[in-house]
Amino acid sequence: MKSVTVDELREKLDEVIAELKPGESVTVTRDGTEIARIDGPPQRGVPYPFRDLQITPIGKHLADEAVRILIEDRDEERLNKKYGL
Repeated sequence: MKSVTVDELREKLDEVIAELKPGESVTVTRDGTEIARIDGPPQRGVPYPFRDLQITPIGKHLADEAVRILIEDRDEERLNKKYGL
């Protein structure tokens, strides 16, 4: 974190602000005591947040298995209704 005095800030305000980068800040001091902090522009997100994300496809057999189970359940319900069970 950069530090400037009040007098330096008055003389070089444009330079101090121009040098600020996202996420950085400048401490303003008077007589060695911190009196203010100037924060740079906000950071915009994280670059490439999903760069290392590994996506593996779900096996087709899982979808087939789910469909088979649903068909069996539906057939069983129909059978029970037909015979009044």
